[in-house]
Amino acid sequence: MIVFKKTGTFHISGQLTSFADGVAFTDMTGWTGASELRTADGVLVSNLNFTWTDAAQRLFTLSVADPSGWPLGTHNFDILMTSPTGDVIPTHTGQIQVIPGVTNA
Repeated sequence: MIVFKKTGTFHISGQLTSFADGVAFTDMTGWTGASELRTADGVLVSNLNFTWTDAAQRLFTLSVADPSGWPLGTHNFDILMTSPTGDVIPTHTGQIQVIPGVTNA
């Protein structure tokens, strides 16, 4: 679970390792990704901006410039990966716990 303090830009980096069906990722050059953050009830909290930092190594970033409207609590996300041939495959579901910040400078 990722813990995020709701006081600044949301930005996480990671490496894709396998799809939800357990198939291992390989070089992801040419693939695109889309991601959403949703409440446990499935209500959309925010679109997450997916960008590759190195598709060949499967390194990516998810970001949101202004998450100030996000509700506190634990929310779900995944990434829908689209292959160059149009196949759409989801990643595992992850969780982000949004907590209040302490310093509001």
